[in-house]
Amino acid sequence: MSVPPPKTRQEKVRKLPATATKRGKRTTLKDIAEAVGVSINTVSAVLNERSSPARVGDSTRREIEEVARRLGYRRNTAASLLAGGRTKTLGILLENLSNSLAAPMAEAFEQEAARRGYQCFLGCTQYDGLRRIDYIERFLSHSVEGLMLIGVWLDPDVEVALNSALSSNTAVVTVDIPWTDHDVPVICGNHFMGGRILAEHLLEVGHRNILYLSPPDVLHFDSIQERILGMRSVIENRPDLACEFEVAETPGRGLTVVSDVLLPRLRGAKPPTVVAAGHDLHAFRVITALAEQGVQVPRDVAVVGYDDIQYDLLWSLGVEAYNMLPVPIRITTIRQPVREIGREAARVLIDRIERGHAGGNGGSGSFRVLIDVELVVRDTCRLPDRVRGASRRPLPTLGSQS
Repeated sequence: MSVPPPKTRQEKVRKLPATATKRGKRTTLKDIAEAVGVSINTVSAVLNERSSPARVGDSTRREIEEVARRLGYRRNTAASLLAGGRTKTLGILLENLSNSLAAPMAEAFEQEAARRGYQCFLGCTQYDGLRRIDYIERFLSHSVEGLMLIGVWLDPDVEVALNSALSSNTAVVTVDIPWTDHDVPVICGNHFMGGRILAEHLLEVGHRNILYLSPPDVLHFDSIQERILGMRSVIENRPDLACEFEVAETPGRGLTVVSDVLLPRLRGAKPPTVVAAGHDLHAFRVITALAEQGVQVPRDVAVVGYDDIQYDLLWSLGVEAYNMLPVPIRITTIRQPVREIGREAARVLIDRIERGHAGGNGGSGSFRVLIDVELVVRDTCRLPDRVRGASRRPLPTLGSQS
């Protein structure tokens, strides 16, 4: 009786092991090793990235790669990263996705992170302090390597949770809101520049009585203060123009409280020719409140905003009270580069992770990355008729309409 010759490696490969082809079972290095007839270490040397090339012949390498494809092998990247103390994951914490600035910022951050080989977890806190803390703890339990905070106002409990992140060597970056006394970078638009170029344009148009109207509870924010400082720097540099510049804050967001702030000033001896709102949403409230009093923008008073939140899109969706306006109005505003801010936040955060948190000012405090903003001139900033040479027209009688 003749003895059959031993099977060659190629013949062994043709019949894949049952364990490897069993439905729902993840293919392992052992399955491939058995199919090819080599050691698990040899398969690992071919399929798992190594800093130094393994000594595996070209034909064996091709064979292993072919079998891996046929068996549907997928490398367990998470396990490999964890074995090296890495997860390559980041957390994004924001208040909600309906925010016209936060959503595109988060999207750009995620795209840049993905380009650098990182994945992102997203947490929407809905302005709830406990949810903020819960998300931070969940992110840390998943061993994220970095956190980006968008519009998450710090309170004592949230700060304790974030301190826990820093103590666990988790990198943190914030948008717009500096976290002082910590080595945490803040990425933001150049708000001083925004205030400066807005004031320069208003003076060029001919405005000499400017009211800066801040939304409620934000006048102390660094971003708002920087914008005001930028405007003051321009106005104070032109004493020859004898400009009036007043800063006020509305106590709430309702149209009534906005009117309560505006009407006394519009009835005064020197009513403002332009209202500079702290952001576009507040500018729309101002325009609506004025319309209820029969005051038209910009015929009777100019209004400008900040952010450039794509008003046409908001109008088509009927967001907030914009459909109360008789006609859509495209406002003059300062455009924030929100997507570039998101991309830069990802770059800074990942660089700090990969350099062991190097950079900044040596850990003695936060540092800023400022990104240029730009002026967008539209319909609402021209000089009112009542102060234009040949077409003077008084303000309507205020307070007579509901």
